[in-house]
Amino acid sequence: MHEPVLKIRLFGEISVSYGDRTCASSGSRSKKIWTLIAYLISNRNRTVTQNDLIDVLWENEDSANPANTLKTLLHRARAMLEDLGLPEGVNLIRNTGGTCGWNNDIPCMIDAEEFDRLFSGLSRESPPDEELCDKLVAVIAD
Repeated sequence: MHEPVLKIRLFGEISVSYGDRTCASSGSRSKKIWTLIAYLISNRNRTVTQNDLIDVLWENEDSANPANTLKTLLHRARAMLEDLGLPEGVNLIRNTGGTCGWNNDIPCMIDAEEFDRLFSGLSRESPPDEELCDKLVAVIAD
C-alpha cells in the first residue's frame, strides 16, 4: 500500500492534506503561521535564513525579540501540522543552523507547481489544447 501524498493548496485558502486529514488556513487563529508555512513551501527548494523569515513575517512591525517570536511561531506551525498524522518522527519544517526549510523528503503535490507545469504545456500548444485548458482551470478550482 502506498503512503498518502501530501497535498498542498496555495491558491485561495491555504491547506495541507495528508490522507483524510487536513489543516487549513480558514480554521486557524494565526495568519502568521500560514504565512510562514506558505513561504517555506514556496521556497521549498532552498533553505531560508532566520533573518529572511523575520523580514517577511514582521516587515513593518517592531518586535522586542523577533528571533524568539519566530522560534515560538515555528513551534506552533509544527504542532499544527502534527495533526496531519504523518509517520512518527517526520517534521515538515526543518530548522538547522539558523536556517529553515520545507522537508522535501515527503512526496507532495502543490497546486501552484501543478498550475505552472500545466501552463508551460499550454504555452507550447498552438492552438491551445482544450483538455489542457480544462486541467489548468481544474487546478485552480479544486
